[in-house]
Amino acid sequence: SGEGFVELPVPDDASTSTFADACLIKLRSDWKTAAGPQYKAGSLLSISIDDLIKGQLGRIQVLFEPTERTSLPREFPTMTRNFLVVTVLDNVLKKLEFWEYEGLGR
Repeated sequence: SGEGFVELPVPDDASTSTFADACLIKLRSDWKTAAGPQYKAGSLLSISIDDLIKGQLGRIQVLFEPTERTSLPREFPTMTRNFLVVTVLDNVLKKLEFWEYEGLGR
């Protein structure tokens, strides 16, 4: 029999999406994990789906962290087979960045 649904150990106000074997997490508020690191609101994080389900949050990779000048729009990046196409707002001007997927949730 199947195991059913699993609650993901992410903040209630975070948005999640999948990309290959990774879970992307977009934070709306700061997040301090039990593994120690604190991530800023507006960050885009990546972790393998298996690690996330197992609660191995020490393996999170920061894909984007906002600065005084830069942020991400509300929507998730566009995904192709091997790339994330990310819109970065830099002083309110849109800039596209192409990030290649390396595998293993990274």
